[in-house]
Amino acid sequence: MDIKVAEALSLLMMRINSNLNDSVALVRDKCSAEDLHWYRREVGKVMGAVYLDIEEKLWAEHPGLKPR
Repeated sequence: MDIKVAEALSLLMMRINSNLNDSVALVRDKCSAEDLHWYRREVGKVMGAVYLDIEEKLWAEHPGLKPR
């Protein structure tokens, strides 16, 4: 993959993870403990998929993009 495309995707994936973290905070602050438990588990699945299935592949091909 072209480095510029990989860089743009890497940044987008990091923003997506940040937004997902924000969504967990919203549920934590506004919903029940039961809702939070369910939501946090499901968001964790999404974040894990983004990391393992997308970011790791991009960073393997372009190691300089991986954050420290």
